[in-house]
Amino acid sequence: MPRAIIFTSEIFQQKKPSKAKLLWTVFKNIVKKNLGLFLFNSFLAAIVAVINFNIHINIIEFFIGGITDKTIFERKYTFFFYPFGKLNDSLGFWAFFGQVGLLVLIGKGMLNLLHYYWMNYAYEKVEDDLRKDLFHHFVRANYSRSSQIAPQLITQFTFSQNIARELWFITNRIIYVLVAVFFLFRYGLIGREFKDWNGGTIYSLDVSKFIWITIILFATIFVVEFFLFKKATQLNMEKKIRSEEENRHIFERINNLEYIKVTSGEKYEQKKLNKLVDKTFKKNKKALLWGVLFEAVPAQMLIPNVRFFFVFLAALLTVLLVDFKKNLAFSVYNFSLIAATVSSLGNELEKIVQACANLEDLSGDLLLLNESVHFLHQEKKLLPTHEILPFTNGDINFEKVRFAYPRRPDSIVLRDFTFRFKQGKKYGVAGKNGIGKSTITKTTLKLYDVQAGKISIAERNIQEIETKSLHERICYLTNRPGFFQMSLAENIFYPYLLTKNEPAKHKQLSQENLTQLTYAAKKVGVWEFIETLPKGFQTELKERGGDLSEGQKQQIAAMRIFIRDYDIYIFDEILSNVQKDLKAKILTNIFTHLKNKTIIVIDHHYDIFQYVDEVYQFTGEKLIKLKKEELLGNQEPKN
Repeated sequence: MPRAIIFTSEIFQQKKPSKAKLLWTVFKNIVKKNLGLFLFNSFLAAIVAVINFNIHINIIEFFIGGITDKTIFERKYTFFFYPFGKLNDSLGFWAFFGQVGLLVLIGKGMLNLLHYYWMNYAYEKVEDDLRKDLFHHFVRANYSRSSQIAPQLITQFTFSQNIARELWFITNRIIYVLVAVFFLFRYGLIGREFKDWNGGTIYSLDVSKFIWITIILFATIFVVEFFLFKKATQLNMEKKIRSEEENRHIFERINNLEYIKVTSGEKYEQKKLNKLVDKTFKKNKKALLWGVLFEAVPAQMLIPNVRFFFVFLAALLTVLLVDFKKNLAFSVYNFSLIAATVSSLGNELEKIVQACANLEDLSGDLLLLNESVHFLHQEKKLLPTHEILPFTNGDINFEKVRFAYPRRPDSIVLRDFTFRFKQGKKYGVAGKNGIGKSTITKTTLKLYDVQAGKISIAERNIQEIETKSLHERICYLTNRPGFFQMSLAENIFYPYLLTKNEPAKHKQLSQENLTQLTYAAKKVGVWEFIETLPKGFQTELKERGGDLSEGQKQQIAAMRIFIRDYDIYIFDEILSNVQKDLKAKILTNIFTHLKNKTIIVIDHHYDIFQYVDEVYQFTGEKLIKLKKEELLGNQEPKN
């Protein structure tokens, strides 16, 4: 599996990185992954800024660049394209507007369209990288941590779209603004000379005061926005956490809708949700206040007054540069020119402020994602002093194993548990619900790490055994098998049909695959059902196998026993929803098929234990051997 490319170790190893550092590191990794795309988008932004500036400056020249007594058709015009300066002089009206029109067609038309397309392409590409990255951390982390954080990740996966769009857009807009501002100062004010009314005296403008006032304006905005941003981001992050809690609550109710309905719990659940939402709303008031301040300062106070500021600045510069008492017309002309030029700068300032206003949500999303990634990588146990070895079959030995689930660290499930499952024997394990029977198998599969003691197979600590190699040799089936929205065959062969590069929808089953599937389907009693499906084994199932009954899911999952050969088989109530007579036939086929295999059967129904060699009662600390003959003569155990 490829390495993480966005949320790399330099990010998640720091539990609480600063917002600025987190933003910068994520952006740096995004650019590193998409350097060519970033440079191309930056180039397009710079070119569009240059062309827009030249369109603007030529239009100004047309309207206020030549105040004479001639009509617009009799005048001569100069076509500018900075940084090259004058390209054509003494142009007639139609020639001038032909060149300006061509510039508009290229700049405002084709290049803007091209820039827009590649910006949206970049959004999609970066979003894909972020989603791949987050899933990489989720699926590679310790199962105990992934399962705890899974509900909130459902919400956080949607953050990737906002992060991709805003972070890329802000950077691209800043590049556009920097180029536009540079051209406005260099060629719009500093580098230009203006003639008086009669075309005589040449004035070169001194705009140093203008530059200093602008710098002070930017600094003031930055200080105010930084303070509001810092406060709003912290509160907004807390608001998002509360929102995730609400979503988890709702998601849990969606999954338990059937139970809510059959118990008439609708009124109770509505009341409970209303109470939770009202409580969250009260806590969100403070975050709402600072969030509004953060957005209102630029949107309601700064941006509307920027134009007024620049008009005032233009008037001030005109008074300082020109003796308006001696030449009023010339003063009006220069005021108009400067006002139009700096108004363009005001537009760009507005874009910067509006873009930065999105940093609050962006930073909050990134902080939440970083917390999740950091959580996934905590307490990941490695054995650097031991070589990771392939699986070797043998006895499964538990030595004084102590275990408690991460969410209930004080509730010990396995307490100094010691037992040896011998290779090639069949074991039945009975016991009360919640006593820890399934925990024995989950720790064997390395889904959870034990707090003390050791689990070994063939005298090798399972922590030293390569996890993939271990899982390839153990068949683990439960009463709630997993299904995906893909073909029936792919679900049965999972994940082995998915290792090829060929897209799943174009994949064709070989004759050998069909023979295996047909044989397995007949052994578990679903062949007649599969024959009724429109595409047989190629029929695509609904999400989570929603078009199958619980019994059909268990039967289809049991087909995996006949598809591949394993060394160890773990059955955890595998046919609990299958009709009794059919269940007996399937179990007979399964245990007839499995010879000289290590089999661990966990079940509440004693009838399955007739197929095993030994039966044990689990107490949490040890397995107590029972007399199988007496057990099979009794009723099913009480929970």
